[in-house]
This record gives sequence, C-alpha cells and structure tokens, in this order.
Amino acid sequence: AAVEVPGRPRRAGRGRLAVGLVVALAAAGGAAAFALRPRAPVSYTPLDARRMVFTTTCNEFPSFLPDGRHVVFDGLVGSDAHVLEVDLDTEATRQITRGAGWQYAAAASPLGGQIAYLGNETGRTSTWLVPLDGRAPPHLLAPGALRPAWSPDGKAVWAGDPAAPTRFDARTGAA
Repeated sequence: AAVEVPGRPRRAGRGRLAVGLVVALAAAGGAAAFALRPRAPVSYTPLDARRMVFTTTCNEFPSFLPDGRHVVFDGLVGSDAHVLEVDLDTEATRQITRGAGWQYAAAASPLGGQIAYLGNETGRTSTWLVPLDGRAPPHLLAPGALRPAWSPDGKAVWAGDPAAPTRFDARTGAA
C-alpha cells in the first residue's frame, strides 16, 4: 500500500512507468544478445546424394516413377532426343521412345505404367502417351506444346495449347 505524505501531490503511475522501462530495457538487451550470438556455419548434406547424369549427352526433364527407383528423362540418341529410363540401383538405362523426331519432356504417371511426353513425330509438337512396358505404341493425346502434367490421382493429363490447357482422361484420351 502506498503511503501518502501530507502536503505532497500523489504521482499516479510513476512506479508502473519505472517497471515498464526496466522490462523494455531487459527485452532489448536480450534481443541484442540473441542477434549478436556466435553462430555455426549452416550446411546441408543429403544422406544419399549423387549427381544424376545418366548419359554423356543432354539430360533434361527428369521424372521419378512411383517406385522411387526409376527415373525417365530426355537424352540424345544419335541426333534426336528420346525418352530414356534409368534404374537408380543398377544405373542401367533403356530407351522408351523410338522413331524419328524429338521426344522429350516426359512425365511419369503417379500410378506408374505409362508416361506422357512431347514429341514431333507428326511434324507438329504434340503430347503422346506410351506404356512403359513397350507392349503398345505411343498414342497421340493432343496437339500443342504444353509440357504434360498428370493429375495427382493419375487419371488425367493436362496437355495441349499452353495458352489454354486441356484435361484429358489418361485411359480413354477424351477431353
């Protein structure tokens, strides 16, 4: 309890002001000490990192298959780009696409089993679908140079004109 001295006016809040000032100075000192503390250098080392160059030629547009052990990518075969697959365990590479012209920008289905890619087999850049097992030839999905992208459920592919992409059913090819 505050004691009042007769003849002296009471100064309300003087104690609260002093406490607030002490708290503010302590907070500022703590913030300065934290900001000026010595720091260890920041470094990041992946546990299983290796450079992903699968051939001695151009390698672009890698896409992991759902098993995480295989990657499809573009690589030069002769003077044309083709879609290749590499097994990350054995580093064995196999060619997926064939024929004249460039086949590139492969995107693996999240369900596995097939890929969508851009190709100019018809003289015009288009999106194609091909099964990974090689049991069926590539199927023309849509004309246009949009890099194909799968829906997360693997049931559809976005392809066609980059200005107006279209969603195609991956099983039937219907827009």
